[in-house]
Amino acid sequence: MKMGFDDFDLNKIEIRCAVDNHRSRAIAERLGFTHEATLSQSEWLYTGYVDQALYSLLATEYRG
Repeated sequence: MKMGFDDFDLNKIEIRCAVDNHRSRAIAERLGFTHEATLSQSEWLYTGYVDQALYSLLATEYRG
């Protein structure tokens, strides 16, 4: 996140992970990312499409 916001001057970083991937979701939440949306059937995973959880963090949230 430091590299993204400080070195590349990004305004927003997003994390997408399968809705049922509780460990990945926990990382995003622990890092302070906000759950913005659930994207229906947006990723092919192994044998079929799964929903994704979309998390984001804004530069102002990171620095604030």
